[in-house]
Amino acid sequence: MPRIISRCVIPVIVILILSVVSHANPITVTTPIGALTPDGPVSAEAVFTFGMGTLEIDLTNLQTGIISVGQTISGLSFQTDNPVDPGVTSIITSWGHTVNIDAVTKIATTINPKQEPLPRWHLTIPTTTLLAIGGGQPDHLIMNPDLSQINAGSFGGQFDPFILGTAHFEISAANFTENTTISSVTFAFGTGPDAYISTVPEPATLSLLGIGLIGAGLVAYRKRQK
Repeated sequence: MPRIISRCVIPVIVILILSVVSHANPITVTTPIGALTPDGPVSAEAVFTFGMGTLEIDLTNLQTGIISVGQTISGLSFQTDNPVDPGVTSIITSWGHTVNIDAVTKIATTINPKQEPLPRWHLTIPTTTLLAIGGGQPDHLIMNPDLSQINAGSFGGQFDPFILGTAHFEISAANFTENTTISSVTFAFGTGPDAYISTVPEPATLSLLGIGLIGAGLVAYRKRQK
């Protein structure tokens, strides 16, 4: 009886792994560990959730000890496996918690407790890009939500208001589905933007891990069959 049970367990594990690997939604992408720009270290995360004709993005600044606006997030670009049609792609809605920083004291002077729209962020195609840089001075740059981590630097004044922590975007695109994948992601930092950090989505790594586990399971299963 124990031998029969051991033969049944392996196929079940393989099926579960295949199920996990084939569903890459949501897709989480982070900057490489130790990412550095001329203004200092940066750390960011983007979570993509695809649906039928829609995409939700949560863009978060994870960097603590920020000393310059060059470490705030000002853009995100990415490529999908489905070509994006400029005529039917747009931002449906966007929101975040905003804050104003005093240019002298570096202390938050106004914090909006409610989520509010982010009109300064716009979408460009064909490489799908979200940018806070429009006409005039940029605002709605994304900074770390822990205000106690703000050090003396280039804050306040013309760059207010900032977004605390996470900005949320909902995008409409007719050709997006729950199975849409992302091949590359680039984060932009600063008011220029001044620096770009590119990375590869995590699901690619997870897929390789899943394939490795499947292979190991099959080898073990065949050994038990002999």
